[in-house]
Amino acid sequence: MSNVAIGKYGEDAATAFLKSRGWTVIERNFRANHLEVDIIATRGDVFAFIEVKTRKLINNNAYGNPIDAVNLQKRKNIVKAAELYLLTHPIEEFLQVNLDIIEVYLSYVQDRMRVVKIKHYLNAYTADT
Repeated sequence: MSNVAIGKYGEDAATAFLKSRGWTVIERNFRANHLEVDIIATRGDVFAFIEVKTRKLINNNAYGNPIDAVNLQKRKNIVKAAELYLLTHPIEEFLQVNLDIIEVYLSYVQDRMRVVKIKHYLNAYTADT
């Protein structure tokens, strides 16, 4: 499975995970210039811009923690994309805007790729970090 396919599989799993927990997915893969937000979703009064990072488990170990791949530059790019989204999509009814991260861990089970674990970090970072 290619890295692109793994990423899409992880985003699909994250979307299903969010929906199962009462989130409404507004948009996937929002792009503004060279910037991207994987998932934009709402729940209650929270409006979230969500970065999804997926890793395959090999011998029960992932190649690094997915959250570690959301470095300072990546966070800045997501914030810029979120700001561009908010300029063109007013969200007055929401009281809180979150910058979340979802980790998706995959493993081969009976020769098929399966989701082993999903972890959602709510409000994982702020616009100034």
